[in-house]
Amino acid sequence: YFQKRVAKKNLRFGIAGRNKAKLDSLCKKLKWDVPVLVASLRDEESLKEMCLQTKVIISTVGPFLRFGTPLVDACVNTNTDYVDITGETPWVRKLISAYHERLSA
Repeated sequence: YFQKRVAKKNLRFGIAGRNKAKLDSLCKKLKWDVPVLVASLRDEESLKEMCLQTKVIISTVGPFLRFGTPLVDACVNTNTDYVDITGETPWVRKLISAYHERLSA
């Protein structure tokens, strides 16, 4: 979907993940000349650095209850907008409880 609908438009984007070689291979396969950012959920500093290089993070890594919170934390702490594809209501409720007051101020 992204390749057909978004990547061919005049939009700046990059891709991120843990393995640079796999990301580079994906870019080559899709003929994308985009920034490749390497970050790991187990490395808070790498998430922070990734977030500081962008305005919006779109995540498709689930289950979000298990894998999503470190990235949301990094986005909150760097004032980076965050979007995902979750349908995991308990996780979303947990995030609202954790961040609502801080982000509403």
